[in-house]
Amino acid sequence: MGGQVFVSGDHACVATDQPGLQIVNVANPSAPTVVATTNFNRKDDFVCRDVFVVGNRAYVVGYSLGLRILDVSDPANPVQINSVSNNPIAVWVQGSYAYLASTRRLLVVDVSNPQALQTVGIYSNTIWAQDVRLFVDVSHAYVDWAASYGSGPWDIISITNPAAPVRVAETNGSGAIGDIEVRSNLVFLAIEGGSVEAWRVRSARR
Repeated sequence: MGGQVFVSGDHACVATDQPGLQIVNVANPSAPTVVATTNFNRKDDFVCRDVFVVGNRAYVVGYSLGLRILDVSDPANPVQINSVSNNPIAVWVQGSYAYLASTRRLLVVDVSNPQALQTVGIYSNTIWAQDVRLFVDVSHAYVDWAASYGSGPWDIISITNPAAPVRVAETNGSGAIGDIEVRSNLVFLAIEGGSVEAWRVRSARR
C-alpha cells in the first residue's frame, strides 16, 4: 500500500501507487495544487511506495521502481538524476547515505555523488515481509518488517559503521504496525486499529 508524504517548504511530495509521484504546492493549505506528476513511464499498479526530500533532491522508491533521485529545484519540472534497481519499499536519507528497506534487506547507499551511487552496506533479514516501515536516527535504523499486513518483528539495526549494519535488538508489537517514530530513547508504534505503543530503549549501543 503506497501513500507516503514528505513536506519540504511550500511543497509536499506524495508517493502513490497510481499515478506515481505527485508534487503539491501547499503554500495555501486551504487550496493545495498539484504542480507535477510522474509515473516514471511505468504502467504497473505499484509505482511509488515512499519518498524522502533533502534540499532540492527527492529520493523516491518503489517495488519495481528501485531508487530514483530527482532534482526538484523546479517543483513543476522534476528531473531524474540517477537510479538504482534494488526493489526498496521505504527510504530514509541522512548525511551521505540513503537507507533503503526492502522485503528482506536494509541497504546503505552512498549518495554523496548522485552520479555515482554505491551500495556500501547490507543487512539481510531472515523473514519475507509484505510491507516495511523505517525510521533512522544518528546511529540506528528502526525497521518494522510486516507493517499493514499483520504483526511481525521490528528490529533495531546499528548503522554506526554504514559498511557493516548489524541488528542489536528484535521484538514484536501487539498488532500490525502502521508507522514507527523515535524520540530520544522512546520508540512509538502506531498500531492499526487506533492504538499507539511506546517502547523504551534502554540500550541499543554497539
